[in-house]
Parts: sequence; C-alpha cells; structure tokens
Amino acid sequence: MSAHAFLPPSSAHIWGHRRGCQAWPALMRDNPPDDVPETQDQRDGHEAHSVGAALILGDGSANKVCSDNPEIQEAAELYAAYCTSLVTRDNRSVEWKLRITSVHEKNWGTPDFLGVSNDTLHVVDLKYGMREISAFENWQCLDYAAAAIGFFPGIKKIKIHIVQPRVYRSGGPIDTWELSFSDFIDNYLTQLKESADIATSSGAQTRTGKHCRDCVMRYKCRAALNAGAALFEVACEPVTFEPDAESLGLYYSLVRRASEQIGYILKGVEGEITARLKSGEKVSGCALEPAYGRLTWRYPVEEVIELANAFGVDISKPGVKTPTQAKKELPVELLVKLAHRPLNGLKLNNNINDLARRIFS
Repeated sequence: MSAHAFLPPSSAHIWGHRRGCQAWPALMRDNPPDDVPETQDQRDGHEAHSVGAALILGDGSANKVCSDNPEIQEAAELYAAYCTSLVTRDNRSVEWKLRITSVHEKNWGTPDFLGVSNDTLHVVDLKYGMREISAFENWQCLDYAAAAIGFFPGIKKIKIHIVQPRVYRSGGPIDTWELSFSDFIDNYLTQLKESADIATSSGAQTRTGKHCRDCVMRYKCRAALNAGAALFEVACEPVTFEPDAESLGLYYSLVRRASEQIGYILKGVEGEITARLKSGEKVSGCALEPAYGRLTWRYPVEEVIELANAFGVDISKPGVKTPTQAKKELPVELLVKLAHRPLNGLKLNNNINDLARRIFS
C-alpha cells in the first residue's frame, strides 16, 4: 500500500459522487503538483492530530502528551475527550490506515477515529483549520464509513462527527449528521462505487462545482475555464426588466455562482504565475513585488514609551498607542526609527508598466 491512494478519501468530495469531477484523480496523477514546503498551518494540523490520537489511546488523559502550543493542546483535548465519550476502548480504531475495497481497490486512507456503540458506527474527523466543514453528506467520512462496515458487524446507523475547535459556529465546535445503514448502502456507498469505477476508467470527465475551490488543477482545467467564462457572461449581462421574486432569486444564485467560479480560477492562475515568477520565468504583464505588513514598533513597548516621553509625547495611555495612532504626535524622523513595516513576502502585481513607473520615476 503506497503512501498516496489514487482515490484518496480526503478528496472524495471531488471524485466520489455524481455531481463531482471523476477525472480529478487522473489529472493529479498526470500533473503532480510541485513540491512545496509544509506551511505552519499544516504543521499545526498534523500536531493536533498526533496529540489528539495519543490522548485517545491514553483514555483522554491530558497528562500523557502535551503540546508546547496551548491552542493545539486545547484542541486535542477537546477532540480526545469527545471521542472517548462515544465508545469503549475495545470498539474503536485510531489513525489506522485502511483499504476501502468496498468502494475500489485504489481507495485507501487513514480515518482519524472510528468506533461502534450499540448499533451505531461513529466516524469522527478532526479539522484544525478555520474553514467551516459540514458533517452533512461529508464524502470523506462516508468513504471512511465504507472502510469500517467490514470491521464492525451489526451496524444499523452511521453518525458522522466533524470536530472543529477553532471554528465558532452557533451550535458549538462539533457538527454531527446521522443516517441509517440502509440509506448509506443504497444512496452513498452506491455513488462512491460508481464514481470510483468511472474515475479509474478512460471515460472519466471533468465537471465543475464547489469542489473547484480545493483543486490545484483549476487553472488548466478546460471545464473550469469554460464554466468561469460562461458564468462571467451571465453575471455581466445587464438586467433590462424588473424581474419577479423567483427570477431575481435565480439571477442572484447565478451571479454568486459566477463570482465563486471566477474566484476559484483566479486563485489557481495566481498560484501558477507566482510559482513561475519565483523560478525566474517571465510572465507577460506580471511581476512580484514586496508585500509589507502593518506598521509595528521596532523595539519593546517600554522602550518606545520612554523614547517618546523624551520628545514630550505620551503614547502610553489608555494602553500604548499603535504606530499608526502615534503618527500625528511623533516627529517623522523619530517614527521612522521606532516603527517599520515588516516584509510579509511577495505579492503578484498585474501591471508591469505601473510597477516600472513607480520604481524609476
């Protein structure tokens, strides 16, 4: 079993259902993304998962494993406590890599947590990111459920739990969805199997949808580009009559859909252009320029207050002022010495003539 499946559960929301894009797995195989360094957010997510798994295996004891990051520790404790409250120690699996042969031989993955209590299969997925994820028809978890049904007989219900400690939804950090076993078999497992068969065939086709948001191939996908262009035309077409309520609602949906689709394509194109520019390749009309953060103090707050007092300016009450707030009170030459805008990386500029004018004028 290799590290990465051709049909990964984490992307089942793209390939795994009838409204999805069954050509995506082959596109990713034939166009592997460039190796990029792991981001801090990704490292934090991996740490939250590893700490949470260790806490579960220690029956939720926070004394077994601790993270130096209190936010990660808190998230892992919440996740571990929730999982251990669902099932007993003997009826669970934690971070087991499983083949999902009930869907396809090229489908495998590592569920965060699976367990059975009475006749209910619990599929729990920890999401440490900030984007809200719904448990309803969560295809990643449905794919994991397909892996579990062979290990846990007698299941009558399946309950999906999405644990998001850093997402503040009205109902709390945990979202759940329950369905009957028969509903899962008849409606969802059937779709996963059908989609997997299509995805592994020569007839797989690209299809646009909300899944384009997570697809790194959207900048070169003909379906995404065509959909974006068509929706753009719809959105830009002026309304020359007063629509009724139903038509207005439909038009609003189309415009929103157009905005989302163009956003997906734009993000992909910007990523590709940025990568090419960083590698030294020229892209017509585009350049990278420094991206600076907001004005911050260069020195500890106590030193800044003391230096400002030497010039007869009190920036300490109520609370120390930000550099921007102190602009009107501090002499320019002092402000330049005390504050600066840190470099936050590079940003894409799409007007090379304007950039050259600003550099050389």
